[in-house]
Amino acid sequence: GLPIVMTAYATTVGDSQKVVVVAPMNLEWMAGFAANVSRRPGGVVDLIDASGTVLARYPHSDLLAGQDKHDHPLVAAMLSHPEGHIATEGFDSVRRIFGYVSMPWTNARLAVGLSKAEILGTVDRQIRIAYLQLAFFGLLALLVAWVVGEKLVVIPIRALAERAARFGRGEFESPMRPMAWIAEFKTLATAFDDMAHKLAARERELRAIN
Repeated sequence: GLPIVMTAYATTVGDSQKVVVVAPMNLEWMAGFAANVSRRPGGVVDLIDASGTVLARYPHSDLLAGQDKHDHPLVAAMLSHPEGHIATEGFDSVRRIFGYVSMPWTNARLAVGLSKAEILGTVDRQIRIAYLQLAFFGLLALLVAWVVGEKLVVIPIRALAERAARFGRGEFESPMRPMAWIAEFKTLATAFDDMAHKLAARERELRAIN
């Protein structure tokens, strides 16, 4: 009941004795490999010989083993290149994404097929997660920019505008409230203070002259 490939080689021993060497190759080793693939829903493993005959298939290897499938689109693609991938229907008419390679020292092909819907579903989930992460970090960046901008830009501009309003009312002596100025506004605030001192001194001179 095991999937076996029989290999035979005819030869001559000595001068006239003809013999046939027969070696069965047990394909049950594929079961362990296929067990890892079958954990994914809809996963299949196919082993095809060089003529397009199905040697083994997991799961349900007994349904196809020994059948000639050389005209199947999957087998035709597998036999046309030593390795690659293709999105097509499998032997059970379920659409999958297959990756295949050539078996060492043989012309056989080993293919692993995974459900296209599952793979695309995983990709869609990853894309949605990426968009959510992008939105989160985008909002976080906007929030940080708003807080920093409010503290370093908006508040200093309001303070300068308030000082300018006091200038208009003739209040030259009242100092600006202390705050952390960025370099650009620090120069402007210093200029405002210098102008306030000069205007106050000028006003005192005019009062003294009057």
